[in-house]
Amino acid sequence: MDLLRLDQRRLLLSHLAARWLSFKKREVSDGEKAAWKESLIQLATDLVSAGRGDVRMLVECEPEGADAPVDVVLVGRHPETDRESVLLVELKRWSSVSHSAKRPERVEVPGYAKPKPHPSDQLQATYDFFTGDEGPLKGMQIEYAGLSYLHNAHDSDVAPLFSARTSTGPHALTITADTRASLLDELRERFAENGSASAAERVLQRLAIRTTPLLTAMMSSRGEDTVFTLRGEQRRVFRDIRLAVERLPAEEERAVFIVEGGAGSGKSAIGLELLQHFSAAGQSVKYASGSRAFDAAMKKHVGYGDGEFQDRFAFFSSFITPPQPPLDLLICDEAHRLRARSTSRYLPEEQWGKQPQVDDLLDAARVTVFLLDGSQVVRPGEVGTADLIREAAESRHLTPRMYELHKQFRCGGSDRYRDWVHDLLGISDREPDSWIPDGLMHVEVADSPEELERIILEESEAGASARMVAGFCWPWTPLRKDGTLEPDVRVGDWHRPWNVKGDKPGANDAPPAKLWGYDARASARSAACTARRGWSGTGAA
Repeated sequence: MDLLRLDQRRLLLSHLAARWLSFKKREVSDGEKAAWKESLIQLATDLVSAGRGDVRMLVECEPEGADAPVDVVLVGRHPETDRESVLLVELKRWSSVSHSAKRPERVEVPGYAKPKPHPSDQLQATYDFFTGDEGPLKGMQIEYAGLSYLHNAHDSDVAPLFSARTSTGPHALTITADTRASLLDELRERFAENGSASAAERVLQRLAIRTTPLLTAMMSSRGEDTVFTLRGEQRRVFRDIRLAVERLPAEEERAVFIVEGGAGSGKSAIGLELLQHFSAAGQSVKYASGSRAFDAAMKKHVGYGDGEFQDRFAFFSSFITPPQPPLDLLICDEAHRLRARSTSRYLPEEQWGKQPQVDDLLDAARVTVFLLDGSQVVRPGEVGTADLIREAAESRHLTPRMYELHKQFRCGGSDRYRDWVHDLLGISDREPDSWIPDGLMHVEVADSPEELERIILEESEAGASARMVAGFCWPWTPLRKDGTLEPDVRVGDWHRPWNVKGDKPGANDAPPAKLWGYDARASARSAACTARRGWSGTGAA
């Protein structure tokens, strides 16, 4: 479990404290830190003892509209119904309580000046909120329950909590050190051994904490629906483009949109929503990119038999001959990867593009949308910039509509992390500075490649998606005759191979380069810790 591994590396309290400061806008108290150190570790240990270490823990969870945070929300899959299963947990470090003469419905707790409510009563409001019509998970078929855990107390020390006036219901279970076995049984009854990651992601998306990764959303949408929720400036861009497509008066009219934004700013979310909307409306629309990995991912996960769906995706080089009639809409994602002109290894050179590739794309549709990040350059020969596209449009007497997205939806929503990486890599005009934790992204510095590899392997073995990446500093040798890889990446005595060069898998079913980023076989090969050529940057777990 991630929480226990962070604690073993003495990083848990600093990580939680930074997250608290980011959300609460104030420093966490020493008492709260002590509670985390004791109670969270105990609950995490119990999950592992119950064989449910895969269950996700949402700590200090306070959805919008809730009266107060709940100490921990456990999320996983129910073993019988296979629905998402949510268990709300109120953690108490109390070792004893006594009846309150002033407030019979409350109890006296040593160390507190005022009587405290029964933990189950405290939990009831949160439980009612989560399960109610106004809760963040409204409409989801979820198995709910709640419990209070007094891990320092024995039943005899907290007898008033079991009096006749104690509330009852699915949120009212109270566990002490004496009944820890009942807690383990409850965890096994509420959660399956596996499948918690996908359940937690779905819950986090509904809580507006997670944004679905691009390929996941693309593969689950299949042109019919998407799992993205556009927000703020994303909605405005989507609306303007939708209206332009719907209102263009004649076929000879054209419109161009340029949408700039950094990684994780939601450009592709807009493109997917446009694809879904106009595909459902029966209009001609294509989603183009310059990425072989993107195309390979779609073919692998959607399947070669789904021709109608696959036909909606294309390369930039697919428009050397413009479609007739022009498409209603062409969405060009990763437009910073535009080439000077379109080429194809499948065509003789005389059939390659005769004009700039950007002009091929402008010829192809009545409305062309370019989504790009001006800070990204992947390979030599890629020329896509907002200025290049704007000048090409203006040469056709078209004034492109320009947009810039600022909000961060990836990197855990951490604007600080994005800015810090930009400073570190010289993308911004600011001087790089030390990383200041914000509780949204966790950054560690490894002293050696061996240490970095150990951390990555721990994350992978725990079920996380994990990769090791490197830059262009070493050669890239093709597969040996026996299908094995040459350990090209060398740092002192530490040697590891790149991912597989070419389109065919290597020995032991190692995936080719274009599938490496998401293929489960790459994660399974983490024991060999294959590097990924073509990327460089900062590691974050």
